[in-house]
Amino acid sequence: MLVGDAWVYACKLYTKLGQFDQALDAAAQALTIRERLLGPKHLLVADARFNVGLVHLRLGSAEEALNTFIMALQLHSGQDSQQRIELEYGAAMAQHQAGNYSAARISYDSALETCLAVYGKEHELYSEIEMCVAALEEDAM
Repeated sequence: MLVGDAWVYACKLYTKLGQFDQALDAAAQALTIRERLLGPKHLLVADARFNVGLVHLRLGSAEEALNTFIMALQLHSGQDSQQRIELEYGAAMAQHQAGNYSAARISYDSALETCLAVYGKEHELYSEIEMCVAALEEDAM
């Protein structure tokens, strides 16, 4: 499991350095290791999928990012949690990036609803998502 964690940290480091191809390789390695050790339905596997989705988003691969976020969201169904908020928010950003504004709005609204349930309106993540909704509304005009 430590090897999988090391790949997660490598992914985050490469992402911070702007080396997204290397970040994607590291995220994929972490996902492979976690799936092999924990099985495909473990929440740590969902977190590894989230990292893969984020890197795809940074690379401009909105469709790949969205598919990855949806797969991870299926593991978080029925749970209000930080991870669920991030996955819904990631899906919304991928849909927004792809120009699918109506689907993005639904996903942003879902992320806002989950964030409200977990943290309340005063949380910075709630404000961040609201700003993305405002940007979406401008883009959709």
